[in-house]
Amino acid sequence: MEEITNNSSFNEIPIIDISSLVGDQDKTKSVRKTVKEIGNACKNVGFFYVKNHQIPQDHLDAVSYTHLTLPTNREV
Repeated sequence: MEEITNNSSFNEIPIIDISSLVGDQDKTKSVRKTVKEIGNACKNVGFFYVKNHQIPQDHLDAVSYTHLTLPTNREV
């Protein structure tokens, strides 16, 4: 991921591969890189997408469905 600074603008939402944070392999260098990317995105963009998170699709579907079916007058 290209580093984004406060002085630069971004053209797309950062997509961060968090596979180094999942599992029990010793990947210290990869973890540090991922943490730096997350910090950079939060500090300079405010949000990011993640990939390779290993959350099962049926879990994501359930959360999406629950959120989309809440009454509109209910605060989340």
